[in-house]
Amino acid sequence: MTVESVLTRARELGITLTLNGDRIRYSPKSVPPDFLDELRQYKAQVIERLQRTRCCRACVCDAYDRRTEPNCPACQSNTCATCEGCIRASLLWRESEACAVYAATPLPDLLSRLKVGITWLTERYEASFADPDTFDADVFGRWLAEWDYAETALRGIHGYGGCIFDDCRCPDDAPIRCSMCAKEGG
Repeated sequence: MTVESVLTRARELGITLTLNGDRIRYSPKSVPPDFLDELRQYKAQVIERLQRTRCCRACVCDAYDRRTEPNCPACQSNTCATCEGCIRASLLWRESEACAVYAATPLPDLLSRLKVGITWLTERYEASFADPDTFDADVFGRWLAEWDYAETALRGIHGYGGCIFDDCRCPDDAPIRCSMCAKEGG
């Protein structure tokens, strides 16, 4: 078990974890006892992750009232003046109805796809210098666009706020960075 699996299980159980100082608050108050045992075992790591993880909370209004200043802590998108939810996340939720693949993909699987995607993109990017005649910019562009879409879905649909890599830093040689590392300059 890892801190990621504790957080994933919380999401699967519909449990919201928040911090109040150095204490973890959970809602609803009624949670399975074995989950509480896991939470206690990984308390320090969960607190550390919650302290550095920011996530989108989608706007739930039918007709949102867009603020002029972007202020979503996770994606820097505009938020709704009425509910203070992220408009970009709301749009992704609505789009996810048509693109159920990301909504139905478990978080660990989506993270794995993104990691594999960075590896593939890095290999193709490096190969483009070695043999530019065989580099297919269209294929690379489609993969890059799909990777970006999956990463956006990770944030908006799954509410994930950290780096996609376990050590919380994208590879230095990657031609792209996840949005959290890009924001932090990592």
